[in-house]
Amino acid sequence: MQTRRVRVLSLSAVTCVIAMTHACALDPPPLHSESVGESITNGTNDGSDPAVVALVDANNTTLCTGTLISPQVVLTAAHCLEGETTGVDDRVFFGSSVASGGTFISVSGVQVHPQYDPTTLANDLALLALVSRASATPVPLLAPTPDASLANAQVRIVGFGDTGADAGDFGVKRTGTSTVASVTATTLELAAAPSQQ
Repeated sequence: MQTRRVRVLSLSAVTCVIAMTHACALDPPPLHSESVGESITNGTNDGSDPAVVALVDANNTTLCTGTLISPQVVLTAAHCLEGETTGVDDRVFFGSSVASGGTFISVSGVQVHPQYDPTTLANDLALLALVSRASATPVPLLAPTPDASLANAQVRIVGFGDTGADAGDFGVKRTGTSTVASVTATTLELAAAPSQQ
């Protein structure tokens, strides 16, 4: 069984974060996530999930997926901001396709987890402060924190990443399904079902 590891954040409803390309939701209850470089294969375009956003640079290049957790705060991965001094040149995109248009809100500040390790990706979390309130409804807090009882649960993943390695088709919000393979205090592993193959 092929699995994908996701780091768990229990501070908010975006409870499992690893890195770059998607957010996931457990039906029910909602569980939101992001994952490092893993593609949403076997997925479909997603015209909903307004709290799932794209982080884009000044050239409208999609850098990462994030999740709105309060009206002016987006949670994303710290490694998305590597090489940048402040992140304030970036914007957050609300919509289904960066190329087709939507709402952009500038980033006014960035807070990277103080114990983020770019080598191991430990604590790979960052908060983006937006210059204005988003019209989308933030993802609600999740309680209780996910635990091993979620093993074998089906999850819905959502994000702006590629559909496959080097596909070059990032920037479109897509959704698919996976299965929770295992949960620990800091990770959530997903198995293809059929997405993320």
